[in-house]
Amino acid sequence: MASDSVIVGATAADGQPVTIREMGGEGRTVTLEGPDLPDRGIEAPLALREVTTRYPSGRTSVQMLGVEEEPVVLKCTFNDVLTGLGGGALNQVATLRSILCAQGLVELAWGTAIVRRGYLKRVTPSYRRESLIGCTIEFTPTEADETFYSTAPLQPVTASTALNLLDLVTRALSLLNTAASYSNAAQALF
Repeated sequence: MASDSVIVGATAADGQPVTIREMGGEGRTVTLEGPDLPDRGIEAPLALREVTTRYPSGRTSVQMLGVEEEPVVLKCTFNDVLTGLGGGALNQVATLRSILCAQGLVELAWGTAIVRRGYLKRVTPSYRRESLIGCTIEFTPTEADETFYSTAPLQPVTASTALNLLDLVTRALSLLNTAASYSNAAQALF
């Protein structure tokens, strides 16, 4: 049975850590791997931007305004017992806070399957113990590595449309010739 869906980069992230890397500034990085990985994976929502107008006659008009990357929310638990790093949980939170406070461009990547650039919007640590900290990280993407294509079907060209366009070109050429004549006359006088 043939499938119509295509999975892109299915193995490009398997076993890879999630990294949050500062693109400028001090280049700080937070690596989420092993027990620090997001609790329920990563959702990277993409939405269609549109404006819908409903007219009194019952007709509806929809204007498509492209697509936008929606915020990515990661929920993690930093646990020193599981990672074996003394002070690791506090260090992860401190680094995330410093990246957010710097307000610079950040890259969020999970292997090559999900790569987004944008800004850390919110870091919410939930201190259970010094060595056990839950953390919600909200990331606002401004660009993604995937390329999106926006296409509109070509409209058929009618004879009247072609004549109108030809008329506009003729008028533009006439105006250019007049401007050139004035320019030549001014140069001759001065």
